[in-house]
Amino acid sequence: MTKMTHKNFEFLENIIRNEFGINVKIYTESELNEIAEKTKENTAQKAEATLEIPFPAASQDPKYYINNLSKEFGDDCFDVAIAVLFSIHEICPGALLNVLLREVAKELDLSYEGHISESDEIYVFSPLDAKIHKQDPKGIKKVAYKYFAAFRTYEDAIFGIKMANNIKNYVMRYAEEHAK
Repeated sequence: MTKMTHKNFEFLENIIRNEFGINVKIYTESELNEIAEKTKENTAQKAEATLEIPFPAASQDPKYYINNLSKEFGDDCFDVAIAVLFSIHEICPGALLNVLLREVAKELDLSYEGHISESDEIYVFSPLDAKIHKQDPKGIKKVAYKYFAAFRTYEDAIFGIKMANNIKNYVMRYAEEHAK
């Protein structure tokens, strides 16, 4: 088997570009190694940055959020709130995540002045790709904020996701323990 030279790579790139109309770049082994090293460095930097995110001064107790939700459900009973949240999870786990994220977002927003729609940017969690996206709040009507979880900072969104998962896990454990 003959070893590919740089001219062979250029020849292959030209054939693919001319025959199929596709722009391609064929990488050499050294170029691929260089890309892999850069990717490792970027991944390590992102991991370090994620570890440094401080949690905001919101409650980190799942019971606090469940009690708030029980008041919203019209019943001040903790067990009823657990049952409702567990039922939501059984029907649609994504809906439970949305409810919990919205509750945490409301609590975090209390620490800021003014309505969230007046922010320069907001952050929302998309369950479709499981990522946090930056949004421009100017295109969102003020009344619509009660239908989804919007965070003012990326750090608040990270905290919201972690807290929503903690609340969900608490609800599942509590429901399983008290079902017996």
